[in-house]
Amino acid sequence: ASVVAERVLASVSLGFIALIGVFISYRAAAQFLSWVVALFVLSVGLLILFLNTHLVERFLNRARLLNFFDLKQKLVEAGRALQAPLRNQNTFISVLLLSLVFQILVVAVNLAVLGALGIRVSAVYPFIFVPIISALSLLPISINGLGIREGGYIYFFSQVGVSTTQAVAASLGFFFAVTLVSLMGGVILAFRK
Repeated sequence: ASVVAERVLASVSLGFIALIGVFISYRAAAQFLSWVVALFVLSVGLLILFLNTHLVERFLNRARLLNFFDLKQKLVEAGRALQAPLRNQNTFISVLLLSLVFQILVVAVNLAVLGALGIRVSAVYPFIFVPIISALSLLPISINGLGIREGGYIYFFSQVGVSTTQAVAASLGFFFAVTLVSLMGGVILAFRK
């Protein structure tokens, strides 16, 4: 339930961050507006879906493929476990604000990686592209988003003059920065136990 809650709230934050990019420069963002709107609508729709337990259970009851490994029951239980924290306004707002700050920092790290690689793009584009790529990377179809993230960097950044090689380098640079910080957290956790 905590993983599902994190994914749902992260997707909502990603939608808001992409909207910030549109507000920074609508002119620069105009050609990607359909992506931003789709991300925002899907993320808010996902949140509404998980706040409505009956709707989730009705959908899961019709999804016959989820009968394997009691997956249907586990998803229903996860949905119910999400209800309390998501309906507690103070908790919900606190977590959403922290998620927004985190996603802004993710954009900032991407800007730093792009700068370190000598890739010059307007700051508007990472505010739009990184949330969309992050949302695509949340899909459970690859290990840690590898491949999807690189494809996203190539697709989006190539439209603003970044070469394929530079886009892949930026994606891998971000991945390795996040991995390094995560490993440091793992070491700290191991010594605390």
